[in-house]
Amino acid sequence: MRKTRLCLTVLVCLTLLNPFLPQLRAKMSIFSPQDMIRISDYIVVGEIKKDVTTKKRNAEYTTTHKEVTISIESVLKGDMAQKEIVLKRDIRTDIMHTDGVDFNFPKKGTKVMLLLRNYESSGISPAYANSICVIKKGKVQLNDGMGFGSNDVKFEPNDYEKAYQTIYDKRKREISGEMQLTKPDLVELIVRMEQYISHQNQNSLKNEFEKFQ
Repeated sequence: MRKTRLCLTVLVCLTLLNPFLPQLRAKMSIFSPQDMIRISDYIVVGEIKKDVTTKKRNAEYTTTHKEVTISIESVLKGDMAQKEIVLKRDIRTDIMHTDGVDFNFPKKGTKVMLLLRNYESSGISPAYANSICVIKKGKVQLNDGMGFGSNDVKFEPNDYEKAYQTIYDKRKREISGEMQLTKPDLVELIVRMEQYISHQNQNSLKNEFEKFQ
């Protein structure tokens, strides 16, 4: 029995120290930064309001259930009317997950940018690896980012950050443009206000004049 346990321990250690583990990552489906943007049904900016983790055990395995609540600040891609969404996932601890979907979120109160897909089976969830970003002082940074590579194609975390930053900055400019008035618009607004005030003054004087008649 001791020999069996010892063998298992050694096997686990060898697996963790295996220099070929990066190759397993390379064998995952490779999505370029542009692919990530394309396959995402929604790209949103918001704040983490709640992150709850619970565990369920049975005779064979343990399931970790995660629920992350996000308040939506703006939608960069897709049509989403909700002001708040709850992302859910059940993770079995007895199997290795190779779908590439990362469910590690930063702490509560963090401003994030998320690339999401609407799955038929599980609903809205992060699209793939490199789907969760932290926004600090207007800069988009991957949360637990990873690179993908093979002999022909290689993408670094910085490549994804640059692509996501472009989308984020574009939306910021659009919002800023919606809020700001151009000089001709401002001149027209002043003229209309002056006309309105003048009209109101004329009516007031007319009413006062009629009182004395």
